[in-house]
Amino acid sequence: MRATFSYRGGKEGASRSLWQRIVDDTVEDAGTGLEYIPVAADTGYRLRFLYMPVREDGVAGANVGVDTDVVAPAPPQIRLLELVGQFEQGETIAVKRTYVGGHEGASRYRWLRFRDGETCAVTEEVQCTSADVYTLSAADVGCILALEYLPVRDDGLLLFLYHSQYL
Repeated sequence: MRATFSYRGGKEGASRSLWQRIVDDTVEDAGTGLEYIPVAADTGYRLRFLYMPVREDGVAGANVGVDTDVVAPAPPQIRLLELVGQFEQGETIAVKRTYVGGHEGASRYRWLRFRDGETCAVTEEVQCTSADVYTLSAADVGCILALEYLPVRDDGLLLFLYHSQYL
């Protein structure tokens, strides 16, 4: 979101702008500046933009504010999905992921192992209880691994299946 306005009253000095989250009867600071990107904590609440004008000589004007509509969650999506670690038998691979879209619910994942064949690749689902880490076994040696990740919002909405890079 971006706030726009016109300043009047001489040359502008050290004016300030502030974004606030209105939660029930309290107000929490959420950010500063003219632009603000809502985060998961903002969903279900209104945001307020406050502008505190100050003239070059330090004289402050009246604060001006505007409230948004209630912030709705974005569609569930993964902005980053990356496998990190030492790709050797016995080592643990970690998953770096950035979820966007309100509060994450029961997202689904599946580790995959690809074996190169003469004419096609055979895909096997790897048994693992976590989407965040995987320990490489002897069965992984010489294979390509990937993680399929289906982000699900806490209200059950799901849209797209994401794949990690193949390593």
